[in-house]
Amino acid sequence: MNAASFLPTALLLAVLPCMAEPEQQKAVRIDPPLSTAESLTWHTNLEKAIARAQKDHKDIYLEFTGTDWCPGCIHLKNTVQATMAFRDRARTNYICVLIDFPRKIKLPEQQAAYNEDIRSLYDITSFPTVLLLDEQGRPYAAIPGSAQNVEAYLQRLDQAQAIKTARNKAFDEAAHASGNAEKLQALHRALQTVDPTFHPFYPDVLQEIERLDPQNTLGYKGTADRARIGKQQRSEYEKLLDECRTAYREKKMQTCIDLTDQFLNRTDLLPAVRQKALLHQHTNYAMVANIPKSLQCLKDALAVDPKSKDAKKIQSYIDNLEHYLQEQASSPE
Repeated sequence: MNAASFLPTALLLAVLPCMAEPEQQKAVRIDPPLSTAESLTWHTNLEKAIARAQKDHKDIYLEFTGTDWCPGCIHLKNTVQATMAFRDRARTNYICVLIDFPRKIKLPEQQAAYNEDIRSLYDITSFPTVLLLDEQGRPYAAIPGSAQNVEAYLQRLDQAQAIKTARNKAFDEAAHASGNAEKLQALHRALQTVDPTFHPFYPDVLQEIERLDPQNTLGYKGTADRARIGKQQRSEYEKLLDECRTAYREKKMQTCIDLTDQFLNRTDLLPAVRQKALLHQHTNYAMVANIPKSLQCLKDALAVDPKSKDAKKIQSYIDNLEHYLQEQASSPE
């Protein structure tokens, strides 16, 4: 059997876990499906939620979920969010936002595209993931997965609040610093309290640090520019995906492959964006059963950044495809 002419459904699912149907990969819901959570308002537009948070002086509870298929998401809804303890905490402290990616229902296309943009903005790769943002929209903590019970989940919220408290303390020290050196160290301590992946969402802080540290002794120089470039390139990548979705619907897979090749031929792509584009091209080749090229895209993606958050996942795809090719090579024609 020719490996490039046939790809079993089971293997296709194994190497395309991130590839959803175009209409299903975008999303919007007004409320969680649990009737017990009706008294807790869930927003579906982050910008409007931030405006509300600024008015009410609350933080943002931003949840990325697959409400009708993801086991961890369903567990989070049923075990945590359905409880009065969680709802009371949420109503008091947060404006809640739901970014949903269901599979059993088709969601409005405009909202769906918006949800995909928000997921791309924060580079969310697994569900459920909750980000906690301050009223300015700056993330300070992430809570991946669910919890055994609501008490354990509330403890995770407490830990996230402690991060914000430490960050704000450092910001306050910077505001009252007696000199530039003291202010620089305080701003550095503030950013050190949050995950480095959140730093691009603090552009004013980064710019001030670069001003105070012209010799780049703390290593922040260029972070703001890279964040700006990354945001632009992610937007361009999303445009590519939109064009490919149109090609998928029209059954023009070669068009999508060619468009992706053009994107990958750029020499200015940041590693994270190039890795995503290579994974997308791997998907394209897998869908037309061109296994050698699909495998090469995976290897190229891994080589871009062997330590990225997706590296282990990419390696598992490589292992699956290589195992499949070995089986095909050893089986009789």
